[in-house]
Amino acid sequence: MVRSEMNENKVSILLPFYNRSHYLRSAIDSVVAQTYQNWELLLSDNCSTDGSSELAQEYAAKDSRIRYWRNETNIGCGPNYNLCMEKAEGDFIELFGADDILKPECLQKFVDVLANDDSLSLVTSARDVIDSSGQVTSVERAFGESQKIDGSEAIRKLMVSLENWIVAPVMFRTKDKAAGFDCSMNIYADIDYWTDVLEKGNAMYLEDNLFQYRIHAGSRTTEVFDRFDFFNDIVRLVEKKKAYILNANRDLSLSTFIIDLLIRLTRHTTGETPYNPDRLLNLEHIGLEEAIRDCNPDNYLVRVKNLAQDANDLKKVAALALVNLSTSAQDLERSRAELERSRKLFDEMQVSCAWAESEVNKLRGKLGKERESIKVFSEAHEHLQLVSEQNALVERKLRAENEELKKKVQTLGDELNELKHKPLNRIAKLLKK
Repeated sequence: MVRSEMNENKVSILLPFYNRSHYLRSAIDSVVAQTYQNWELLLSDNCSTDGSSELAQEYAAKDSRIRYWRNETNIGCGPNYNLCMEKAEGDFIELFGADDILKPECLQKFVDVLANDDSLSLVTSARDVIDSSGQVTSVERAFGESQKIDGSEAIRKLMVSLENWIVAPVMFRTKDKAAGFDCSMNIYADIDYWTDVLEKGNAMYLEDNLFQYRIHAGSRTTEVFDRFDFFNDIVRLVEKKKAYILNANRDLSLSTFIIDLLIRLTRHTTGETPYNPDRLLNLEHIGLEEAIRDCNPDNYLVRVKNLAQDANDLKKVAALALVNLSTSAQDLERSRAELERSRKLFDEMQVSCAWAESEVNKLRGKLGKERESIKVFSEAHEHLQLVSEQNALVERKLRAENEELKKKVQTLGDELNELKHKPLNRIAKLLKK
């Protein structure tokens, strides 16, 4: 596809914001500086009070590609993104944050990828991590090199680890967009959304770091981790996507999966491991209550209760884990019964196979005898045919000899008659004289 045709693809850049006057200008400037120019920028103001509104209106007044509106009330971050998606008019959608910066070639490279491969639903890339002053502190790479990932495989990677490698920058096809972000989730709504999009097609990861992602004290990711809000997200996400988890590992129970996630996420936020690692190696053989007894209350339960705003989050996790543990035990018992039935069927099949093999051997013996009989019959038939041919030859020879003999007898008869008449002819001649 030539570059002019690619330029026909319009990109809708979604930038909802609330009180981001410190960073909004650099974010908008990075859009205006893109090498790919067929875009629209949607600025959805969530009732800002710090001067962000005036800044956004200033840009909208200067560039017709920039659309600004102010919501009547602060509807929240997730609903604000969903509102932008509803208003998007482009062929592709680029999610953007008011804290972040697009590198100049970001849109061009993303559009090139999607325009040249219809099997792709979304494209993402590596990114720089910057601090509040814009200094690069690290580079985040999900993979070592650019690669195309099958949609179902990408979903499994997301669900089993809950580590979101599809992070800003992300561009996806407008026709493949899902219903919207699940606003009941605080931190894993993006994973939930990407799994819905990836049901429509594949993903492409680019090794180029085309984006600068800002982390600072006021960023939303920092806030939700500080409040331990991810516990509720785990419950919601497991409820909605458990089929992907179980399909990825049929030997994994949901209770074990949730416990393992809590361990990893608690280590992420507190730097400590609440469970005895040796016991975790064999979680399939211990119950949830026993696993919880191994927990050190001083390092885990008390800490979680102090950090969590609502202790019901923990109760929901435990209740869901217990329910699923019970379900898993029932499933295991049914599986054992099915296995026992399968073993019996296998034994019966072995007996049947042995009988069938015996019958086949008998048939082979009979077939061998019949083949010998057929061989003898064939030889006799060939001999009879040969004798018949010889008899026919003798018969033809006898007929020929008989015809020859008849001719000789006829000749002898004629000669005899001639001999009989010769004396009479002589006498007649003498009498005439």
